[in-house]
Amino acid sequence: MLFMKNALFDGLLANADPASRFATIPDESGDRWYTYQDVFDVSARIANTLVNMGVKPGDRVAVQVPKSIEAIMLYLATVRAGAVFLPLNTGYTVPEIRYFLENATPSLFICDPAKRDDFAGLLKDLDIRLETLGVWKNHDESAGTLADVALDASTEFENIERSG
Repeated sequence: MLFMKNALFDGLLANADPASRFATIPDESGDRWYTYQDVFDVSARIANTLVNMGVKPGDRVAVQVPKSIEAIMLYLATVRAGAVFLPLNTGYTVPEIRYFLENATPSLFICDPAKRDDFAGLLKDLDIRLETLGVWKNHDESAGTLADVALDASTEFENIERSG
């Protein structure tokens, strides 16, 4: 793991033991869990994916996804990429989302896969890239377009330098 000076990411995870458990997520098929090493690896994959999708330091990444470990990984990846994470309430309607997107001008909007069709036309009109991220259920079911691409990305990522 190579860490550049990224004040927020370093502050959150600088003293983490890679072998220690980060989170346990109960689900129907038994608990799934993540170590800190998993956090470093998954957030690196997503950070690489964000950068490959054109996200640059200082860009806003608007997000309307369910509360999940996947959303936490996306948050950490956005921080690692030097971008700004803009969380949007899952209860917001399309007109409300339009307001935020027109004013925040993000380079990327990520929504729940179930809502992709609701936003496709809006994002095309606003010239904002649309990706999806849901909750992982099993190996046979996609967790969204962002997750699908990130599966093939590298677990190595050089954090973008950001000051406090």
